[in-house]
Amino acid sequence: MIYHSKSFKASAWLLALSLTAGGTVSAQDIIPNPTSVVAAATSTVQQKTPFADVKSGHWAEKHIAKLAFQGIILGNNGQFRPSDNVTREEAIVMAIRFAGLESQIDRNEAVVFPNSFKVDNYYVPYVVLAIEKGLIEQNEQFKLADSEKDSPWGSSKATREWVTKLIVNAIGKSADAKALANSPVSFADSASIGSGYTGYINAAVSLQLVNGVAGNKFDPKGVVNRAMMATLLSRAESKYSIAYEGQSAGILTSLGNGTVGLYTDAGLTTFTASSDTLYARSDSEQLSTESGMVQYAHAYVISKAGKALYVELTDTQPQVETVSGSFVRLVPASQKMYVWIGDEPVEIKYDDTLQVLDESGNKLELSALTTDASVKVTRDTFRKTPLAISVQIVNAPVNKSGKGTVQSVGASALTITNDAGKSETWNVAADAVLVTGNTLLKSLNELKQGDSITYVVKNGVITRVEVSASASRTESGVYYSSDAKTITYMKDNKYVTKPITDLTIVNIQGLPTALLTDLKSGDLVELKINDADQVTSVTVTNRKVELAAGVEIRNYDAKYKALSVVDSTGTLKTLMFNASSTIDFNGVPFTLDGAVAAGLFTQGRKVTVSYTGDTIVKLQLTYRYSGTVVSVNPTTSKLTLSVGSGNLLTLTMLSPVVEVYGKSSAVLSDVLVGDTVTATMNQDQDKVVGIYVQRTQQLKVAAVNTSTYRVTLRAQDGTLAEYSLYSLELLDETGNKISGGNLAVGNVVNVTFSGKSPVSLQRVPVTAGAVRGIDANQVIIEDYSGRTTALPLGTGYSIVRGGAVSTSYTSLVVGDRAEVRKDTKGNVLITVFATENKKFWKYDSSTNTLQTKRASVSDENYKFSLAGVALTSNGKTIAPQSLTDGDALIFYTYDGKLVEIEKR
Repeated sequence: MIYHSKSFKASAWLLALSLTAGGTVSAQDIIPNPTSVVAAATSTVQQKTPFADVKSGHWAEKHIAKLAFQGIILGNNGQFRPSDNVTREEAIVMAIRFAGLESQIDRNEAVVFPNSFKVDNYYVPYVVLAIEKGLIEQNEQFKLADSEKDSPWGSSKATREWVTKLIVNAIGKSADAKALANSPVSFADSASIGSGYTGYINAAVSLQLVNGVAGNKFDPKGVVNRAMMATLLSRAESKYSIAYEGQSAGILTSLGNGTVGLYTDAGLTTFTASSDTLYARSDSEQLSTESGMVQYAHAYVISKAGKALYVELTDTQPQVETVSGSFVRLVPASQKMYVWIGDEPVEIKYDDTLQVLDESGNKLELSALTTDASVKVTRDTFRKTPLAISVQIVNAPVNKSGKGTVQSVGASALTITNDAGKSETWNVAADAVLVTGNTLLKSLNELKQGDSITYVVKNGVITRVEVSASASRTESGVYYSSDAKTITYMKDNKYVTKPITDLTIVNIQGLPTALLTDLKSGDLVELKINDADQVTSVTVTNRKVELAAGVEIRNYDAKYKALSVVDSTGTLKTLMFNASSTIDFNGVPFTLDGAVAAGLFTQGRKVTVSYTGDTIVKLQLTYRYSGTVVSVNPTTSKLTLSVGSGNLLTLTMLSPVVEVYGKSSAVLSDVLVGDTVTATMNQDQDKVVGIYVQRTQQLKVAAVNTSTYRVTLRAQDGTLAEYSLYSLELLDETGNKISGGNLAVGNVVNVTFSGKSPVSLQRVPVTAGAVRGIDANQVIIEDYSGRTTALPLGTGYSIVRGGAVSTSYTSLVVGDRAEVRKDTKGNVLITVFATENKKFWKYDSSTNTLQTKRASVSDENYKFSLAGVALTSNGKTIAPQSLTDGDALIFYTYDGKLVEIEKR
């Protein structure tokens, strides 16, 4: 043993600690008094753990909470600092507590280490015990300290390989590690693993304690932060059995009504529970909910003074069995029942928690059990004398009434979510009475999902349903007319007029920008109607608009208003004009008589026809074709497009104008094979005079004018452009149609341009806030509403910081502020907010303005409005009045706008 010790009074040891601390960070800042945990748990509502800086949804929340309640991690003044890197001496303290060895610490022992082996005095007894118990090897660590003369051994950051070895030793698996010392490591960077660590990493992987990082690497020299350390120790508990103070293991027998029941070898223990009680499952890395727990499965409870602080399932298999038979009789006085199972009656005990259920799982009174009813009895398998948990009546008739919400409607059955939140499915009698208000419904399918109802069950079937509040419903009818405020349709031979909303959507297959004016009298329509009896969408069901591009006119019969055309396959079609048909020539609308008078229907002229059935919806004298470029040949002046369903169309070019978004003067060589383009024709419609290339750009909404129905978009270089929304297809983040009123300033949008004109716009989901975790698979962002979201990185992601682009997740750091969205190709794009360090001077509450100290006399950037700006410290919102002169501040700016000021 190289270190030397002798008996030494505790007071002398503490005096030495105070003399050597030198006024720097104290040991209590790192491993504080456990009373801080209790204070934090009772003073904060922003997080579920005992720590204010580990908010609900943090990626390591479950593990941090569990270890805190076990006394393995303590924090300081309600803070855990999950993103701070763990030092070797901190890691040893956690491992000692994890292994249940802290009671063996001897603080009356004076220790002399080699001069190169520097350890803070507070941690010395922990390090000594770690050496004695084999958690670390003395000579190995002394050599490590000798090789790092410029940094103290104890306060140096613990690496992944070093922590892995510490934990494997702490759970008593060092023999496994030695046996695997010569086995190959599966990680790509195995050559970087230090001497003596290979077997420990192999053992940790086999025990499922650690994982690799990006590119199948282990990153052995990478550092471990406090959240990672807590997660590693938490996972290791499944391999190392120890009874922590206040922790009990058994079968979870009951939940709810403010209690948690746990059956152990000593019998049933009931703990109180509250909104602060945390629930978890061993098969998930995140916290669960009370409803997510599995009754009668193995679990453990960490409690204090009879209150359940933390409950975790250790498996999800209920320890129960089900037996079937015929009910004989009940003996309430002794809480027994008899069920005929097989060839004999069997006595089954129960208690006050017994549930009696009908066939659908609905609760019944105990008196509902009748002789000879077929029943299924579920009873536990963990008591010496099993107790019945539930008795379900298989075929006894049920009579009841209730309230609920329609979940789904079948041909002759109804599924209801009852007032207790449980699902029931009932058959509906053929003569059941179905009522909404004073109206008698004709059939079951007039009930809709979401309807609030009362219902009556007689002999196991529903005989009456009354709708008390209608959800959004669907009606079918025949369209008649509409105006800016209403729509009229025929239903059951009666005209019905209902109001519409400003956001009412019209759906006609083949016409993505359909408006109310595109509806035709006689259309069969399906209307969605909201709770306010307003029509929110109209879908035409009997027709769709088909498009035939480049067809050639063969004949027009004015008497029958019939147009004969030949398509590219040589097929002759005869299509009819009606009063609703529209004719367009180079953007100028024509009446049918006007088109005839102008001689537009001449034989051989090419046109584009939108039609439904044999009726022309719209005829465009073909001055444009849209498709995918197959080839473009400047020498032969030929452009070949794939149009429609893959038909090839070869057009002759006549020195065409080329438009590409973002290019001031595009040329033919900018048109590439595979581009989607629109080719416009000359007046004779035989030569291409314009090619408009389709490009998708990601822009931001700078302004929306709903009165003129126009939108102003801002490009990345700051340039603004205004566009009409009337010709645009507008979509939300999931691809559903929206109206211009759904757009807001600041929305990120993908805009598809044809040349320099937009044709469609789709909102892009954006998440912005503080980076709380990052690895090769995901980034965890806590947004400014306090919600934490794990966002998958996928492949092809990029990270932009200060204009520099990186494709490695390691360029993002926990604590960064960033915006996460997908680019136009669907790849994740992370943009890190710009930062600037300043010092606080004063706050003016009358103007809600914060002022900082000037960097120089010429510095004019020192006054900042706090309107819409988050002011934070350690992840929590703070009041500006809490700042004091000289406080260090970090200003986070994105897109030219100040979004957060953080006190450091």
